[in-house]
Amino acid sequence: PWVRVYVLVSWAFQPALGAGAAAAGTIMLALAWFNDLVGRRALEGLQQDGRRVAQYVESSLRNAEVLQALGMTENLLERWRSLSARVAALQTSASRSSVAFTAFTRCVRQGIQILMLALGAYLVLTEHASAGVMIATTVLLGRALQPVEQLVASWRMLSDARAAYRRLRDLAGEF
Repeated sequence: PWVRVYVLVSWAFQPALGAGAAAAGTIMLALAWFNDLVGRRALEGLQQDGRRVAQYVESSLRNAEVLQALGMTENLLERWRSLSARVAALQTSASRSSVAFTAFTRCVRQGIQILMLALGAYLVLTEHASAGVMIATTVLLGRALQPVEQLVASWRMLSDARAAYRRLRDLAGEF
């Protein structure tokens, strides 16, 4: 709700700056949506692989005495290491892409603020706005875009929570 207030106040100061703030918010939300679209499959696959490794360990521990008696302990450990290494590689890749996207989003936000400052400067030079309006709308834009940037930065946690909720809902449906 605060994003709308900041955009409306910017619009009240100067309609061109308000339109720029609205466009900036739309761009940032589109980036958040694109992040979800690209990252969702990778994160869900990572979570499934992590659950498979945990299930493998649990089933192996249930049969630990038999596996040890048959001399299969080393094979079991080697397979577990291989599965764990695969999950760790996927996790590293997902983390890197998440950090890169967060950095890209921050760069876009700062670029948008620079463009809005340039628009404000143009409006001041053409006497359509005052310098105070230019500075105020730039500050308001930064405040309006900050929650969207934070959303993109914490998208992985939100995605993990959503996937966990789905798993719990599916599990509850089985009973």
